[in-house]
Amino acid sequence: MSVMNKALTMLKEDGTAYLFHKVKKKLRGKAGSKKPLYTDDELNFQREARFPREVQFSILVPLYNTPEILLREMIDSVLAQTYENWELCLADGSDAEHTYVGAVCGEYAADSRVKYRKLTENKGISGNTNACIEMAAGDYIALFDHDDLLHPSALYEMMCVICEKNADFIYTDEDSFYNTPEDAYSPHYKPDFAPDTLRSYNYICHFTAFSGELLNKVGGFRSEFDGSQDYDLFLRLTEQAQCIVHIPKILYYWRNHAGSVASDVSVKPYTMVSAKKALAEHLERVGLKGTVMDSSVPTTYKMNYEIEGTPLVSIVVSDGENRKRCLDSISEKTTYPNVEVSLCGEVNGEYLLFLDSDAEIITPDWIEQMLMYAQRADVGAVGCMIWNPDDTVYSAGKIIGVHGTAGDAHRRYPKGHDGYKFRMTIAQNYSAVSNACMMIRKELWDQVLPIYMNGVLADAEICLKLREKGYLVVWTPYAEVYLHKKYTKPTKNEIRQFCSDWRNRLEEGDPYYNPNLSLLSGDFSER
Repeated sequence: MSVMNKALTMLKEDGTAYLFHKVKKKLRGKAGSKKPLYTDDELNFQREARFPREVQFSILVPLYNTPEILLREMIDSVLAQTYENWELCLADGSDAEHTYVGAVCGEYAADSRVKYRKLTENKGISGNTNACIEMAAGDYIALFDHDDLLHPSALYEMMCVICEKNADFIYTDEDSFYNTPEDAYSPHYKPDFAPDTLRSYNYICHFTAFSGELLNKVGGFRSEFDGSQDYDLFLRLTEQAQCIVHIPKILYYWRNHAGSVASDVSVKPYTMVSAKKALAEHLERVGLKGTVMDSSVPTTYKMNYEIEGTPLVSIVVSDGENRKRCLDSISEKTTYPNVEVSLCGEVNGEYLLFLDSDAEIITPDWIEQMLMYAQRADVGAVGCMIWNPDDTVYSAGKIIGVHGTAGDAHRRYPKGHDGYKFRMTIAQNYSAVSNACMMIRKELWDQVLPIYMNGVLADAEICLKLREKGYLVVWTPYAEVYLHKKYTKPTKNEIRQFCSDWRNRLEEGDPYYNPNLSLLSGDFSER
C-alpha cells in the first residue's frame, strides 16, 4: 500500500488530521521561475499538512564574514518554511572585524530552532561545515550557502518524497539571481540521477538533503577537497544511497554577486583541481579504471576509461547510395586496430557498431571514445554527436516524449554552442541515442531486437528495452560523425506501435530531461 493510501486509511480509522494527500494532489503543477510556484493559499495548505513520519531537518550553514543583509535574508528564508520541523545550524568562522555576524545570529536564536556556534578559528569551508554537522541533531541533513535563499516549500517538498519514496538523497532544481528571486535569470532544470552526467560535472548542486544515516556511512566533508567539497561528498553519498530522488521544482535561489562562483568560476580556479581529485577517487572506489581531464568548459570534466584489450568491433553499415563515402571515411580515419566492416549483417565482433550508410566519420578515435563506455557492465548502448553537413546538430542524444514519441536533443544547434547547461560538451546519460551511430554489445543486441528494424523509432525502442533491463545509455560528444541525409519522420504505424508499447514511459516522462522543459522540440526551452 502506498504512503498516501496508508494516510487515507489512517484518516478514516482514527480521524487523524492528515492533509498530505489532498495537498499533494492540489499542488502538482509546473514549477517555473517567472511566476510563483504556489499561491499564498497553497502555502497555507502546506503549513497545515501532517505526515506519517516525524522527520527533523538539520540545515547546515557555515558562515564567514557574511554581509548582514544577506545573512538576514538567508535566515528569514528558513523561518518562512512551510514545514516547520527543522533546525538551522550556524557555525561562524568570521574574523574579528565581522562581530556583527554573531550579534545577528544571537538575535535570531530567540527561536530555539536556530543554533549558533562561534568557531575559535576559520577552518575553511569543509572544516566549518563539519562544525555544523557536530551541532546537528536532525534525521536529515540539508546544505545551504550563507548568502542564498530557499523557496518556502523546499523542506515540505522534500518531506513529501521522504514519506512517499523513502528517499535518502534528495535534490531540487535551482535558479540564479542578482538582487531578489523575482529577477532570477538562469533556471537549471536538472535530469534525474544520472551517474555519467554527474561524473562530467556537479549538476546536482543545490538544494540537497540526505539522511543522517547515509552521511554517517560515508563520512563528512574533507578539507583536501575545499572548493569542490560538495561535489566530493555527493559522489560518495550517491555511491551508497538506496533511493535518490530529484524534485523537478525550483526550490533554491543561488545569489550571483562579485566573488561568487555563480558569477565567475575563475574567481576560484582551485575548485577544478579539487573536483578532478574527487572524481579520480570516485572512479577508484567504484572500480572503474581511468583518468580525469578537463573538458572544454571550465568545471566540466572528461573521463578517459581504460579499454580492456582490443576486442573485435563489427561495424554494421546499412545499405545506401552513399555507402562508398562512408566506407572510405572509416578506412581513412579510424585508429582502432581491430574492426571488421559488415555489409550483410553477419558479424563476429563482441561489439556491434551500427552506422548509417550516409554517415561520414569525423573523429579518428571515434571507436575508442564509444568503446570505453560500451565495455562497462552497467552500460547498454552508446551514441555520439551526429552533425548535419552544415555543422548544425542532427542528434545529440534522444529524448522520450518529444513530438509525442522520441526526438533528438539540441537539434539544429550550431557547432560551437555549449548547449543547455553545457550538455552538448559533456558525456552524459540519455534515455536513448540515435542508431545512425550506435554501439552495443553483441550479447545485448540479441535481447532487444526492434520490431521495426529500419524504422525511425527503432533506436528509441532498442534503448528503452535496455533501460528496462537496468542498463544505462550513454551519449558522448567526443566521437563525431556527419550524416548526409534529410531528417525523416516515423510512419503512422510506427507512432501507433511505439505509443502503445511505451505508454507508461511516455506518461512518466523522460528522467534525463525535465518536466519543465518543452516536448515540442528537444531544444531544452521552457514549457
